[in-house]
Amino acid sequence: MYLLMIVALAMLASCSSGTDDRLEFAKKFGKLVSENKVDSIHALYPASEVCDSFALSLNEDEIAIGNQNDDGTCLVSLGNGADITVKKGADNAYSIISSHGVFAFPKEIIELAQGTGMTEEGIDDVELAKRVADDGFKSWLIGKFKKDFARVLVVKDKAKTIKEPEHSLDEAIYGYTIENTSDQTIAGKDYVVVFNVYDMRMGNYNTTENGKDVAPKSTVQILVPVVGYSDVEKAYVKFNLTDDQLIEKYFKPTGSEYINYKKENNNK
Repeated sequence: MYLLMIVALAMLASCSSGTDDRLEFAKKFGKLVSENKVDSIHALYPASEVCDSFALSLNEDEIAIGNQNDDGTCLVSLGNGADITVKKGADNAYSIISSHGVFAFPKEIIELAQGTGMTEEGIDDVELAKRVADDGFKSWLIGKFKKDFARVLVVKDKAKTIKEPEHSLDEAIYGYTIENTSDQTIAGKDYVVVFNVYDMRMGNYNTTENGKDVAPKSTVQILVPVVGYSDVEKAYVKFNLTDDQLIEKYFKPTGSEYINYKKENNNK
């Protein structure tokens, strides 16, 4: 009986010692993260070298040590939704296998990642860092958005004659209908309408007219004055914004963009 008690006490002592070791390690690592000690973090967490910025609002009283798994790993909660998975090596030193919520990403990057479906359930910090650094996804996203957005404002085929010229050098005015096929308002300052005009004396030339605000699923009329019996051969919309500006202002994620990107690239 006494032997069983001794064995039980030894097991409890061992368990308590292990828990204490993990707690001290978690406190040490949490402090390093809260102070963004990059080199020291990389030493304890080799996989974190894909990131060079870390952040954590640490309250040591919130640190909670989970049960040890069969593979020797243990989940440690650092509070505020952050956690690390730790494992003791052959040298009895702890290292970190994975983490959630300790990598620091710019706010706009996190919002984009969440909006486009990058942050699926269970993804750890390392995988998220790799995904947000994927230039292939950025290029795909910009290309798809530009292609889709190019169809947002549609120039109707037929122009309406607003003013007929009485003589060959008189001004004629034509009205073109611009339709907004999207579910968001497009600001007039963000685009112009380009008209390709044929004049018997001057040949072909382009002239532009400023856009007008267009409500969702609505139309506006853009007027273009030309001299005499000139013909407008083509009209199209041209946006004044850069790709980044267009995305920042008009891109509305659906939550499936990253999944679609992976499917189109055979989940590479």
